[in-house]
Amino acid sequence: MMKQAMQAAALTAAVGVLSGCLVRVNSSSEYSGNYVPPTTLSKVEPGKTTQEWIQATMGEPNTKTTLKDGTEIWRFEYERTRSSSGSVFLLLDSDSRSRVRGATFVELKDGIVQKVWRD
Repeated sequence: MMKQAMQAAALTAAVGVLSGCLVRVNSSSEYSGNYVPPTTLSKVEPGKTTQEWIQATMGEPNTKTTLKDGTEIWRFEYERTRSSSGSVFLLLDSDSRSRVRGATFVELKDGIVQKVWRD
């Protein structure tokens, strides 16, 4: 009985050690273009934040559109590439890559932010 318990414990320990060596998973995201991180967006206060602050922190927008009433819509375009790969030793190896385009919009009236959102 004691011998069986010791064998079971040794087998469990071996599986635990080997499984850490046999499985590998990697994942990453990269941004390109004019990506505005959430930490920067959270600092924008509609009715208070100025056009100058937006340009200083977010850079030059990809496009600026002026509406008939003088309101400006600034568009900051970006692309996120997400890569992941995984393998199980001698059984499976897989890679995947996806790209998503997006934009951050800032609405300005008289040089003051009225609204900000992400598409």
